[in-house]
Amino acid sequence: MSILPEPTFAIETITPAEATKLLEHVVENNRPIVDRHVQSLARDMSAGKWTLNGETIKISPQGNVLDGQHRLWACITANGSFTTAVVRGVEGLETIDTNRPRSLANTLHMKGHARAPKLAVTLNTCWRWENTNWRSGGAGLKPTVAEQLRFLNENFDGVNAAMRHGLRIQKTEGSLELAAVVFWRLAKVIGAPATISLFNDLAQGQWNSLNDPLFRYHEMALGARAKQRQPHKFLKLNWLVRALDARLNGESFGSGQFLRWDAGKPLRLFTGEEATDNENTQRR
Repeated sequence: MSILPEPTFAIETITPAEATKLLEHVVENNRPIVDRHVQSLARDMSAGKWTLNGETIKISPQGNVLDGQHRLWACITANGSFTTAVVRGVEGLETIDTNRPRSLANTLHMKGHARAPKLAVTLNTCWRWENTNWRSGGAGLKPTVAEQLRFLNENFDGVNAAMRHGLRIQKTEGSLELAAVVFWRLAKVIGAPATISLFNDLAQGQWNSLNDPLFRYHEMALGARAKQRQPHKFLKLNWLVRALDARLNGESFGSGQFLRWDAGKPLRLFTGEEATDNENTQRR
């Protein structure tokens, strides 16, 4: 029986041409390529945000790529070289990628951020609103941890305010994801102080009257939460947007009928909010 050589480790800079050559020898039955993951990695490479973090490209003694095909495809997509650790002489796929991946919340916690799981939810929903079709769940575009951390650094106060005040109305809304993205959107239109004031009124039950749009929203949202079958999150999102917008515009209503929204229509916009190419939104 032949004895295989010990694996070797090296730091290499891989060009698109070298990545193409390596991909000609991917091990059979490797996992399918996920294009949005390739695109995410390629964006980091193109932006110069790729880091040498110890993750390796693993190649078998026969020269087949066992692990790293997404990074190699990203190199080709970005049309630029990247530096990475490469281990050659690795046997088999059985023990590769069996460790639990580190989540965004884990990374935030390690960086010392308070309420890391809540911050991760808020950061993810705000990033998706700005960079994807939020309604589709960001299909086709998945942010890397580096992209989300960069977004947090650039919007630290806004993201943290969206988390804090989103949590304040979570008892009514039921979803930090929705409450936070609504705060984020409205703060961009009327500013953070005015948005905080509105969210405080909703959290504390500060109604102008029983015809206050926020009271009507509160009444409908709590009634919906008591039902066994919960309304879809897009419906609840539009209720909250409509109620806040109506309060800002000085409207009053004797019932919650004004909150009605047709699920076949685009998402509502606040008065003064600009539609973006990423979002399928509408004027109320």
